[in-house]
Formats: sequence, structure tokens, C-alpha cells
Amino acid sequence: MLGRGGGKNGLISVLTHFLISELHGIKEYNISVVANSEEQAKTSPDEVHKTIKRHEILQKAFKTTLTQTVSIKTGSVLKFRTSNGETKDGLRDGAVVFDEIHQYESNKDVRVHISGLGKKPNPREFYIGTDGYVRDGFLDKLKEKAMKVLTGEARPNALFPFICKLDDESEVDDPSNWEKANPMLSEPRSEYAQGLFETIKEEYEDLEDDPSNREEFMTKRMNLPVTDLERSVAKWEEILATNQPMPNLLGRECIGCLDFASIRDFAACGLVFKYEGKYPFITHSFARKEFVDKYYSYSKKHDAEMAGKRKFAPIREWEKQGLLTVVDEPTINPQHIVNWFVEMRKYYNIKKIVGDNFRMEILRTLLEQAGFEVEVKRS
Repeated sequence: MLGRGGGKNGLISVLTHFLISELHGIKEYNISVVANSEEQAKTSPDEVHKTIKRHEILQKAFKTTLTQTVSIKTGSVLKFRTSNGETKDGLRDGAVVFDEIHQYESNKDVRVHISGLGKKPNPREFYIGTDGYVRDGFLDKLKEKAMKVLTGEARPNALFPFICKLDDESEVDDPSNWEKANPMLSEPRSEYAQGLFETIKEEYEDLEDDPSNREEFMTKRMNLPVTDLERSVAKWEEILATNQPMPNLLGRECIGCLDFASIRDFAACGLVFKYEGKYPFITHSFARKEFVDKYYSYSKKHDAEMAGKRKFAPIREWEKQGLLTVVDEPTINPQHIVNWFVEMRKYYNIKKIVGDNFRMEILRTLLEQAGFEVEVKRS
């Protein structure tokens, strides 16, 4: 993993070209370069193709087209594929390269492509990319595995991690640190590297006028994902820290809270407890079916039109876990919120329910009629 412009694809182009060649010497050592899009998957195979076309001596050893390159002596083939693994069973690759791994939400498609490895000697898997915005996905799991290898918690041959990144967000303010994320920027710099450095420097200076690009700059140029707190209420590390066992809270005192601002998509309610210096939170959401159909492919009839689109939230899975309820209504009925608090009152001591004054005129009467004390905060 390197910052953008660090030469990841150039490295893969050289490696794959060598591995299919007679210098490597393994017959029919086929290699697939896999990415989410055909355009990205073609990057390294296309570089190999163009290199062969430019050098007559290479044309004696390889046959190349826009779709594949074949070694004449070994019969090994270099091809590109998309990450949709539905029809990839039965592959007999010697190596597989996965590009832009930050876009993979799970290892589902990866498993399909590597299932054919082992039929040729010296099977290899390569994973390249720059960090991205998909959290707790395939890349984060791979980084966890890399850290276990580096700390001795996993066998040393499980993975060879090569990760170039800043160690801390504050390091970005010193350009001499940028080579930590992109070794291409180390001095002395080539003509290409100097041009890249100047481009990155301009992007950095532009952040003063447009700080909204900081998340993109830190993630893609410095290979260090940061959270834009203007768009997210918490950093990813803080979100992970909430993944703790829920204590037994039956009968304990709590404060009710709610968010009923967006009655045309989501509404949420919850209970906040104080327990041994921590604040456990029990929550439930209500979502309109039309909304989750459109944006999260909730209904099966929408699966075809959502094919290839990222599903940001596993709504159906959360519904099965009891974390939310999908309602087929033009707007979310406030009675759902009231009924949830009434049900929770059977198990917990709800001292009062707190909300801001936006839309509370709708809920206050209903909650008070159900016997709850309501406190309204001015927003």
C-alpha cells in the first residue's frame, strides 16, 4: 500500500511480465489482474502490452493483444478480469493480483479468484492499493492480519506487508515526511517524482482555501484515512471502541432520547444508561421501506438495478438482528416511537425522555399521554 502516484501498477507490471516469462520458467503460469472496473484491471496488462510493442526483442518472446499477453516459450498468459467472481470457478492461475483493494467490501470475490491457486507451482497473491473509505471491509481485515504478522501474532509467511503511510495526521504539515507515504518522493527525485511532489504540494496548499478536500488528500496522498468531523460524528477508532459486551441493565435507571427530524427516511430512539463509569446505549431505528428500497436495495425486486452499486448499510441484516424496523408508510408514524418506549419501560426505569424542540410538538403529547415525563431542549 502506497500513496497515490507511488508506482504500484508499475511494480506489478514488471513482476507479472517476469512471472509469465521464460526467465521464471514455469509452464502455463497464468496471471489474472483483478479490479472492480475493467479500466483499472487493464492498467498493468496494458503497460506490459505497450512495452512489448515498443521493443522488437520482446516481440520475439511474447505475443500480445489488447486483452492478453502470452509467453511463447512457457505458454503463460497475463490477463485482466473484473472482481465480479460469479463465473470465475475453475481458473488455473499461478498468481492473482488484486488492484484497488480499498474498494472491496468483503473477501467474497477474492475467494473465488484465489480458489484456483495451487494447481501450479509457487502460487502467489498480490494485493495493491491506497487506503480508502470502506471501513471494516476487506482492506481493514487485511491490515489487521498484517499487524499480527508484524507483531508476531501470526505466522511470518502468512503475508508480506509493505505499507507506506504517515504515522500521525500532524506529520502532513512537514513535506519532508511525505516520503513515508510515497517513497517516490525520497531525494534525490527523478523528473517524474519532482513533478509529483510539486503536484502534491499544490494540493496541500489548496487545503487552506478548501479544507473540505483534506479527507481525500490524507487518505489518497498520505495513505492515512482521517475522519471528516463535519460529516461524521465520531472517528472510526472511537466507533470501534464501542464494540463491547452489553452489561445486564435490567431494571436500571436511564434517559430516553430520540431523533424524529427525518420522518420521510429514518427515525431513531434510544436509552442512555450510566454504568461503572461508562454510558451504554440501547437504540432502535425505524426506516421507511420506499427509502431503503431506493438507496439500500432492501427489497429483492430492486437487486437488479442496484447491481454493482455499493450497499452502504446492510438494512435487512440489521432488521433480522432487531436493531431497526422497516415500515411501509408515506411518513414514519410517531406512534412507533411511543410504542417502543412503552415496551422498553417493561424492562428499564425510564426517568424521562429528552429531545430537541424540532418536531417535539408531535411527540410530546403522545409521550405524556403514555405516562412519560418529557424534557424539550431548544435547538
